[in-house]
Amino acid sequence: MKVILMACKNLISQLKALGGPQPDGELMGKLFLDSMAALSLFNPPPAVTGPTGIPEEKEVLDLIAELLRESRPLVFQEIWTRHMPAFVEQLTIHPPLIYVAHELLRHDATSPTLVALFLKFLLQHLDELGNLEQRDAHNYVRLFKITFQGVTQQPGLNEKVLAPYLPRLVLDSLQLAGRAKRPDTYYILVRGLFRAIGGSPGRFEHVYKEVLPLLQEMFETLNRQLALTRPDQKEMRTTIVELCLTIPVRLTHLVPHLRHLMQPLVHSLSGPADIASQGLRTLELCIDNLQPEFIDPPLKPVLPTLIRALNEHLKPLPTPSNLSHTTLRILGKLGGKNRLLLHEPPQVEYKTQAEPVVLSLPFGNRKADVQAGPIAKLTTAHLNSTVKEYRDQAFDLAKNLVMIQIEVRSGADT
Repeated sequence: MKVILMACKNLISQLKALGGPQPDGELMGKLFLDSMAALSLFNPPPAVTGPTGIPEEKEVLDLIAELLRESRPLVFQEIWTRHMPAFVEQLTIHPPLIYVAHELLRHDATSPTLVALFLKFLLQHLDELGNLEQRDAHNYVRLFKITFQGVTQQPGLNEKVLAPYLPRLVLDSLQLAGRAKRPDTYYILVRGLFRAIGGSPGRFEHVYKEVLPLLQEMFETLNRQLALTRPDQKEMRTTIVELCLTIPVRLTHLVPHLRHLMQPLVHSLSGPADIASQGLRTLELCIDNLQPEFIDPPLKPVLPTLIRALNEHLKPLPTPSNLSHTTLRILGKLGGKNRLLLHEPPQVEYKTQAEPVVLSLPFGNRKADVQAGPIAKLTTAHLNSTVKEYRDQAFDLAKNLVMIQIEVRSGADT
């Protein structure tokens, strides 16, 4: 297979150098399809569970990418337009095929065209993504991620390609997540986008301009879905919180929406270490750069919960020391707001430490141990009885139980 592909590559190169007729889209498309089908040569037999150990596999994938790169721009576009579904299907059969797309996204000549074609194709299938089988959905998410990676690697070429697709990509994903069978697929998709274009101020100005009009709707949707998550959906809740904290905009644009940010911020402090660290950085950034008249109103409704969440990080090892150090700085910068909670009673969890009370009672010629707990519960239940006789008997029994307990304890002490 490698020899055949090398021969095809050399033929195309020579034809181009000699000014001869170049292969058209139909012929190159057939070569692409047959090359993908022939990758089954590298699939391990069913009995083999480890890597195949065939070194030629990467060389073959490189040759397929080079063949596509040698094609004329219109032929390249025709190949991917016609055979994108076959490529996605082959990804399920042979996952390393993704390397071909990765290589094409790295080169200036093919990257913008492939980014546009991938985004157009993937958005056409966006509404069914949350109801696909996990393996099929994973392939689509992988394609989205390498497309975002192509934008990150070639921002000058690909940022303007991504920008028109971004509003539909973000808003449709968040809305579809509310009714999909696997909503986490959409959250992972949007998280991959935010990670790709975030963290580089000034690098993606066109994309940031597309995000600004979406802020209000994004925050409202994410907060609503955060409130609807069940206690057993911790991973989904963590992903939603991360989305709220990593929306790719500057802090000045977040000021009108700070009230929507506070609840996810509180949730982040109770999450995994990396999310808690992100939440602490965001909170410290707000405190450092915003005047009290901007930060205090949205902070006030969540302040008690926020202070309790911060106090949870003030623990010795093995709690991560970087979290406790950052928390101390934040408490200092809050200017005494943490002391406003001193009038509230502490939330202490009660745990019974005493041993169960056992009464040694005579029964004829022998004694037997009787648990006092069930008797006390029965007594308590009848202290509020509407029948006076039951109340009097319950009170006498409770009084005698207390007296017996005092005598037992006094005898044990002496």
